[in-house]
Amino acid sequence: MNKGKAATIAGSIGLVFFILTWLISHPGSADQGNAKQPDAVASASTPLPKDPVDQKKFFEDYLAKHPGYVPALLKLSALEHSFGQLADARRHLEQVVAQDGTLIEARLQLADICKEMDDLPAAESQNLEVLKLDPHQVGALSNLGALCARQGRTEEARRYFREAVQYGPNTDAGRAAAIGLAALGH
Repeated sequence: MNKGKAATIAGSIGLVFFILTWLISHPGSADQGNAKQPDAVASASTPLPKDPVDQKKFFEDYLAKHPGYVPALLKLSALEHSFGQLADARRHLEQVVAQDGTLIEARLQLADICKEMDDLPAAESQNLEVLKLDPHQVGALSNLGALCARQGRTEEARRYFREAVQYGPNTDAGRAAAIGLAALGH
């Protein structure tokens, strides 16, 4: 399996876990307008299409009936990201964080998309928002180190990388930070 496909699968698994966690932590949030329960997403009786293109259409149709439903927005944005539709994925993630700014994973995904779109100030802003929620969030610290390094802000990059390594030395983000720190020369 190639590295990109493995990352996509890992991201999808993480997204499913995130959506389930969000649903559990936001009881009653499934109610949208007059809908008692968004049955197409929440019900096991409505199978999700296997083809990613059909899945995208499924979530677009679903959101037309249930605008703003966070789990559907998250899944749609992940599909759009995987298709390289970065502007659409960004727009949907911005809707998510506008509804609930405490969703760290959504902010991290938004930061990643902003970075891919070369909107480094927006990527930095999203990671800083994550640190306001969790000052020890290793992914955000590592991301900020990389963003600062990319912009030639070496001392800031070192500081963020050091913190990421300190708080999560055995995490993927912590290991990436250690590599970034080594590349900058301690």
